[in-house]
Amino acid sequence: MENENNNLNDINNIQGIHEKFLRYSVDIKNCKTLSNDELLKLYGLYKQAIVGKNTTIKPSMFNYKGLLKWNAWTSESELTQLEAKQEYITLANNLLNKINNQ
Repeated sequence: MENENNNLNDINNIQGIHEKFLRYSVDIKNCKTLSNDELLKLYGLYKQAIVGKNTTIKPSMFNYKGLLKWNAWTSESELTQLEAKQEYITLANNLLNKINNQ
């Protein structure tokens, strides 16, 4: 019985993280003052959270924007999808707080 309760708590916790992740991903899209580095970090975490490890072919240096995004995603490859969601939530929250306090 206790094991079943722990499993339900884990499921509820994961569901809560996913809902927060979705909410923050919508909220952060409305921010127009983020730096390129902040945007790339968010992109890498988002892709890792949604897709998982980057297995796509590395873009050529002639596709500079694509290469930056590929590198941002690949740099998060050691995270699980759940960890990436948690890091995304933390970063988005910090960025939104910084913007709101300006």
